[in-house]
Amino acid sequence: MATTSELDSSLIPAEPVEYELECPRCYGVMCLCSETETLLYACEECDFILHALRKKE
Repeated sequence: MATTSELDSSLIPAEPVEYELECPRCYGVMCLCSETETLLYACEECDFILHALRKKE
């Protein structure tokens, strides 16, 4: 049986998630709304919604 420290060392660190992006439509600020397998960003200026998939290893 593996110990907790062995399990922690075997985990691959998650890639960093951007919490704000530049909107491709109006160049305003898009904020992260959902952080599941599909990242969901919403623009505060023009209400544009962007869906992005996380990269799988």
